[in-house]
Amino acid sequence: MKQYDVIIVGAGPAGLRCAEILGQTNLKVLLLEKDESFGIKVCAGGITRKDMAILNLPDSLIEHKLTKTAVHSRRRSNHATAPEPIVFTLSRQALGAWQREQLNATKVEVRSNAKVTQVEKTTS
Repeated sequence: MKQYDVIIVGAGPAGLRCAEILGQTNLKVLLLEKDESFGIKVCAGGITRKDMAILNLPDSLIEHKLTKTAVHSRRRSNHATAPEPIVFTLSRQALGAWQREQLNATKVEVRSNAKVTQVEKTTS
């Protein structure tokens, strides 16, 4: 049985970023994803400027840059326009594929189709 210093369950944006950072250390890292491909999720692919900087995403992944917002409630509506984009949209699958590709330069072991059904603490 192989031993790992860190096992990351789930290859969403956070799991992939965590694996990328830990992959630059001397730790032995395993990343497990239940699906075959990365980035398959129903939720929207909107991220902020801060997220763009943290992930160091290439402009080629950006589909839309949003500068206008609208908030509506029963009693009020508010519209605003920002001088710079405040939210960027992108394909979750394209983001997942790009983040997965970043792991090729690391020693992280990645396994897809690896659904975790149980986690146990063992002593060695």
